[in-house]
Amino acid sequence: MAWLEVDAKRTLSALPNGSSVEDLSAAARNGDPRAKLSLGLMRLLGSGLPKDEKAGFEWLSQAARQGDPAGCYFTGLCHKLGLGTSADAHAAQT
Repeated sequence: MAWLEVDAKRTLSALPNGSSVEDLSAAARNGDPRAKLSLGLMRLLGSGLPKDEKAGFEWLSQAARQGDPAGCYFTGLCHKLGLGTSADAHAAQT
């Protein structure tokens, strides 16, 4: 699972800096898929927010449903590994 953390941290570091959690939350509530991705990864890792795999999965899923490629990737990994959701090999591939 260390590779998941490395991928997630790499993705987070590539996102724009300077946004507070409050700013990200507001942007996510307003439909911004990159904000949803950020909050999902932060929750999944417990980075800057308390760790909550289920909430992380929900944010990542929302980003994926909006077509965010990284959201799709991390949602698939969550399905594969059972992070925040039950493990589901079929859902991981779709």
